[in-house]
Amino acid sequence: MPPIFDLFVKEVKLIARRKSILFFLIFIPLFFGAISSSYKSAVPGDTPVAIVLAENVSQDDVWAIMTLARTFSNPHLVPNLTVALNGLQREEYYVVIEVRKFGGLEAGEYVVYYDRTMNPVASISENLIRLLRIELKGARIESAGINDKVSLPMFFLPGILLFISMMVGFELVADNTISEKNVFPRLRLAGVFTENFVVRVIIMPLLVLVQTLLVLIIYHLMNVKVSIDIGVVTILVLNTLLFSLLGLLVTMLLRFEPHAKTFLHVLMGFIIFISGLFYPVGFFPEVLQRIARLTPTYYSAVLMRAFMFRPGGVSLYFDYIAINVISVVLLSIVVLIVHGRALKWSVQ
Repeated sequence: MPPIFDLFVKEVKLIARRKSILFFLIFIPLFFGAISSSYKSAVPGDTPVAIVLAENVSQDDVWAIMTLARTFSNPHLVPNLTVALNGLQREEYYVVIEVRKFGGLEAGEYVVYYDRTMNPVASISENLIRLLRIELKGARIESAGINDKVSLPMFFLPGILLFISMMVGFELVADNTISEKNVFPRLRLAGVFTENFVVRVIIMPLLVLVQTLLVLIIYHLMNVKVSIDIGVVTILVLNTLLFSLLGLLVTMLLRFEPHAKTFLHVLMGFIIFISGLFYPVGFFPEVLQRIARLTPTYYSAVLMRAFMFRPGGVSLYFDYIAINVISVVLLSIVVLIVHGRALKWSVQ
């Protein structure tokens, strides 16, 4: 056989030995192929919209209203306006349509509520109102924006802060841990093997808070007014712990090899996309919305926007906060279980 053939066989064997690389080679085209093909009927047909009906609407009228709503959204009947507006604040719905009076589709009174803080959604909501006025012609349609409008730089800030915490948790934790692989036995002899990982995870939120301060200084110099309260800081710290623990776990499971960082880079792209850090999940295809709601970082993005832009009590988001806390606790337990074998893996 010619030497080029032997080199080809050698390269294939090298790839086949690295199971994580095989995972990327198969997973990435499957994942992004599924995403791109699913957008053929996505926006805005799968966007969750709440419908609040007047008491005098008959079953036939309900059917007519829902049929119309399905032409531009994924409508949900909600019992009253308070529940619907709470859902709007929690990003369960992106538009609320209140049917105040109904004497037929073109003889009714409608109010369309939307959240002004959701900058990308606000313009779409205005287009929706124009669409309804065309479809319903003689109907009376009003628009009502809730919360104060924010600029695009302001809207992106929560996502930027979470991205920074992800970079620190994935990149820095993995890089430092991989670089220390050869000194693990000495750390074990010194009795600080576990403490070394604990300190690494704990210091990351402090680093993220310093970076957050730098971002705020830049925003201030650019005359963009921002405010961060204890709620935003709490969610940011929780997520930095989550990303740091996840970065540490992946590095351990992949035996402290450099390709652990490759895996984390792919995972980072997936989380940024699926969690709606920079673009509302409600404008994804329905199947991706369901996947997003399985990730704790989706709720983190909602909480960051809520605490930064939307007035209201923390009680509206207790379940979202609980998901963040429980995720960190469970991941901590898994890391504690796995780290006991870390030294053995590092010398294999």
